[in-house]
Amino acid sequence: MIKYLEIGVAMGEHAELVLRDRNIYYTGIDQWKYDTTMEHEKNKIENWNTQEKWDDVYKSVLKKLSKFQDRASIIRGSSRDVVPTLVHKYDVIYVDGDHSYEGAKKDLELSLDVLAEDGKIIVDDLHYPSVRKAFKEFVEENEVQHKGDTIIKKK
Repeated sequence: MIKYLEIGVAMGEHAELVLRDRNIYYTGIDQWKYDTTMEHEKNKIENWNTQEKWDDVYKSVLKKLSKFQDRASIIRGSSRDVVPTLVHKYDVIYVDGDHSYEGAKKDLELSLDVLAEDGKIIVDDLHYPSVRKAFKEFVEENEVQHKGDTIIKKK
């Protein structure tokens, strides 16, 4: 089984796509929290403008992924709190969480700690300047290589 971690699940569309592969065991982390300080997430703030709406999105993800319950685990919480508690090493980590510079950089740093030896980190939304800056600095500061949006540990 391939252990797959996603930071930033949102509506669960990526999770559902990944779980089509029956050789994937998926873990998804997201806060599903209404937060008006996320300036880079204006569309989400406008559309999901109450905590109740975020709770509904969370419930819809649980329902959507329930058919994969033996291969999917959803954890509601901040990646900063949850990732350090994970006991597994992951073959693939898909980072699509906090799109602020600080948040993206922290998600990358935390991901490296739970990345399997031959694993890879895939970073979504590199078109955001904040995410691109965090990605670039992370690659420069760590013993990793990258090709496009994918980071791998140097051997």
